[in-house]
Amino acid sequence: MTSDLGVASHAFPGRSLPVELMTMILDDVDLPSLLRLSHTCRRWRSVSRSHPRFWRDIRLASVSTSALDLFHARLDQTTDSDIHVDIMLPDALDHGRIRSVVLPAVGRNLHRIVESQIMLHYETATYALYAFMGAASRLQRFALGFFHGADKPPVQLPTDILSGHCPSLRLLTLKNAAFPKDPILSFGQVHHLLFGCDGPYVFPLCLFQHFPSLRVLSVHGGMCLGAEPVGEAAREVTIPQLATFAVHIADCDHLALFGAVPRLSEIARVTCREPHVDLMRVLLDHLHGPLELDIVVPGVREDQIEVGFSTPSSDRSRVFVEDSTRIHSDWPRDIVFAPDVAERVTALRLTTKLAWLVPLFAELPACTTLAVEVGDMVDLAVEFTATLALPALKSIIVRGRPEQGPVSVSAEALREFLLRILGTRTAQPTLRIEESLTLTGDSRALMRDYGVESEDEPPAPVSCPLLQELALHLCAYALPANFRVDVDAVARFLDTQVAVAQPPALACQPILRVDDRAQLTRRVKRMEDMYPGAR
Repeated sequence: MTSDLGVASHAFPGRSLPVELMTMILDDVDLPSLLRLSHTCRRWRSVSRSHPRFWRDIRLASVSTSALDLFHARLDQTTDSDIHVDIMLPDALDHGRIRSVVLPAVGRNLHRIVESQIMLHYETATYALYAFMGAASRLQRFALGFFHGADKPPVQLPTDILSGHCPSLRLLTLKNAAFPKDPILSFGQVHHLLFGCDGPYVFPLCLFQHFPSLRVLSVHGGMCLGAEPVGEAAREVTIPQLATFAVHIADCDHLALFGAVPRLSEIARVTCREPHVDLMRVLLDHLHGPLELDIVVPGVREDQIEVGFSTPSSDRSRVFVEDSTRIHSDWPRDIVFAPDVAERVTALRLTTKLAWLVPLFAELPACTTLAVEVGDMVDLAVEFTATLALPALKSIIVRGRPEQGPVSVSAEALREFLLRILGTRTAQPTLRIEESLTLTGDSRALMRDYGVESEDEPPAPVSCPLLQELALHLCAYALPANFRVDVDAVARFLDTQVAVAQPPALACQPILRVDDRAQLTRRVKRMEDMYPGAR
């Protein structure tokens, strides 16, 4: 194999990878990765082109001749089967090809599109909408956006877009779009709407008349100046009973926007990014009774912090998403963690890397459960000065962060972290380690501190002699940086080749993000350390 990760050696034995495993890999890659794999070698090309996703998922990101030829060829060869179509041309201004080739092809096949994402330049909007006037009876998910129009008015949607009949459409994304006065019948069954504009805009309350079945509304985009209409006219707007309302705009007149939404207190789940202090208190007053508090990192957004309150007896929550620098220096502790709120918290969920925030919510007198989510060993070493005052604490749950995949940490490091954050206690709570977290090293001291008896016999080792060989096969094909392999797929293949005494936790967790050979080797070594039998 050459040193250049962009080139694969066809002589490498990895090309003999079993077809079953190749198919499992293709099941989990995105479309660009699948297309790249189809050009790797003759064997990959054969397996890729026989995979259903190769013909089902059709994507166009260029108006070059070769891209258009492939786009048309794949459309023509799929006859009447369901397809997913993505047109990603936000910067393209080749009006001739977009107008005469791309959009007519989409319009002719609109009746068999199940999912579609259409991202175009703002200047193409005058004629682009004509491609979406036909029937789309199979359409379930649709995203339509126009870019580079921050200083221009949103694009007006026609009343009869999608032919007024879209019975299966449930998820809709609209970017830089405006609504007509008359209802758009095609949107009548939409349950989830993501809406936003690039430039400064006023949120149109009139959009609700187009979505009588709406349950989830997420607002994104640039500066939001509030909502319209206002006053008595706003109270006359008919709004469906939302289950979730989320505003992900930092530069926003939150008081005006939220104040214009009727029956805000009746919405079960509300999320707001960097809300006004007064709005925080208004939203918290919607929750009654005992509370559960979450101080976590939202998904992969390591630069943000999510502070969420929920009521365990119902499906109601109020979540504040903050920039980590703002919450560090200027955050309204007296509002969010006021005594009347803190004394109602009965459970706390904390990402370990955010332990430096403990001074904000250190005193929770009624908290009986602490759930700690660990990302890696570095998280356990985070510096903080205060300890949690949890006099009623009865149980501790430790798990891996859901988005991290399998997590392995030292038992001694975890014990030290718990000692630092809880201090010395006369009565220790019970400790439960969930399957998403694996402890390495001697865990007897940790278990003894919390009265957890260790198992009489260690779990049976997993015998996976093909693990290293599998890593070499993957390296041989120089997979792109965003390539993802699912452990379920690997484990299913290994189960057909290897006798496993006990089903491993390995088969339940997401696994590899292949960046380069060295990284992959480290990941394989980590897996082998977690499962001593996998040599």
